[in-house]
Amino acid sequence: ISTDYAQWEYIYFADSAADELCQLTDCEFRYGGQNLDGVILVDDASPLLERCLFTNSTVGVVTREEGGEPILRHCVFTGCSTGLRSLNNGRAHIVECCFVGNTDYGVLANEFTDALGSLQVRACWWGAADGPGGFGPGSGDGVSEHVNYTFWTDYPSCDNIVAVEVQPELPSFLSISAPSPNPFNPRTKIQLALPEPARTKATVYDMRGRLVRRLLLGAELPAGHHDLIWTGVDNAGRQVSAGVYLLRIEVGKYVTIRRLALVK
Repeated sequence: ISTDYAQWEYIYFADSAADELCQLTDCEFRYGGQNLDGVILVDDASPLLERCLFTNSTVGVVTREEGGEPILRHCVFTGCSTGLRSLNNGRAHIVECCFVGNTDYGVLANEFTDALGSLQVRACWWGAADGPGGFGPGSGDGVSEHVNYTFWTDYPSCDNIVAVEVQPELPSFLSISAPSPNPFNPRTKIQLALPEPARTKATVYDMRGRLVRRLLLGAELPAGHHDLIWTGVDNAGRQVSAGVYLLRIEVGKYVTIRRLALVK
């Protein structure tokens, strides 16, 4: 697939799709949504999308008709023109997702004619503690009319461990990857391989040693493979400036430092 913006079209869920089989978990969708149809296009179906990333695309998810009711939990929409778009009474169920750095809207909905009221978006992070912009009250990613965005979280809820990969065999030794991509924008990932459960801390500092972001506070992670994500925000949810940052990772008694270069 080309790595240019919006170079492929979409994955399509229609009325012939069996809902219990339509589950996408820990997926990354990039460079899609050609012709503004969205990376995920849903008609009369209810796929489950959990802990998925949508970026560098025109629109992340489009519900195109009544009966299109995808379930989105813990998904991240960033670097798109619009995160999610609702047309013709299509109603996504959106819970605890993150909309950060989308240029036009986080969520865009046409007027509904099914007498069920506005589109409900619950407990999401909009990139700013004061909530969504547009028709919302804050300075975060915009919402349109016909979107009920209350209540929102006032902290970046999608910024720590977003994926746990199940492997048939556990790692035989501790491994911490280099950040990828690096330099990065809007996010970078470090892969952890733990041969046994371990208390793990991950903290981002600037080059002067000042605390920027706590990613992990010392929780015990299970043995296995984990992805650690930083989206370039501080503890207050503000986007930090471009520059070099230091990520300190502590796994048990082992300590290592990774350099992260954020570009704008």
